[in-house]
Amino acid sequence: TLTLNRNEFIDEKEHGGGLIFVDPYYPQFMSKKSFFCNVSEVLKGFFRIFKYLKFTTNMNSSRKFRHEPTVLSKISPQIDQLWCIAQFYHVYRRLFSDSVLLNARYITHSVPRADIPTQEKSFDYTKKLLKKYVQADLVITSRIHCALPCLALKTPVIFVNSSAISEIRSPGRLEGLINLFHIMDFSTGNLHPDSYLATKFPHNSRLYAIPSIENKPDYIEIRKNLIKLCQRFMSNP
Repeated sequence: TLTLNRNEFIDEKEHGGGLIFVDPYYPQFMSKKSFFCNVSEVLKGFFRIFKYLKFTTNMNSSRKFRHEPTVLSKISPQIDQLWCIAQFYHVYRRLFSDSVLLNARYITHSVPRADIPTQEKSFDYTKKLLKKYVQADLVITSRIHCALPCLALKTPVIFVNSSAISEIRSPGRLEGLINLFHIMDFSTGNLHPDSYLATKFPHNSRLYAIPSIENKPDYIEIRKNLIKLCQRFMSNP
């Protein structure tokens, strides 16, 4: 069992960790079926590699961009990398300036088993991720396994949701959790912020700084009840 104490990470909060993206949604094709059934979108995707060539090449050369592999990775990891950078930029450039996106950190939860072959290494890797999350000024993610720890660590987090991309992750797993986050819904190739986030991301305005986001307080009562429940359980012989 991995036991975590929030005090382990408190000191890390003194250092601004900038903006972190953890597997955010953008146009992707995770299966051959979706790839070949969307020929026009595939062609647009390749066109974007050249349309945004300056950003794509800068990000590719820095090797900072980490993402969940798509069906293109089976053809060529390099093509997959360029493809994903271009699709990501096409969506998130509408919110952030190039300087913010180039300086952001990119993390994926899709880690090869060979990189973490033992339970001990898995726990060590988990702690490293949590330290990165607690350092962040803002985390943007489509992973509940990232968003929930961010709430616990009091790190501002935006959850990117999309009911249209069921082939990536089942939306049914979010029931009872999604209301805890500020949401941007990814649909029709765009991000649609909730009413709170709409005030932080003005329409057609590319931000040159990381916006100041406050998490919703909805999770606090749940946390208190969970602590009481665990304390009662541990106190019983």
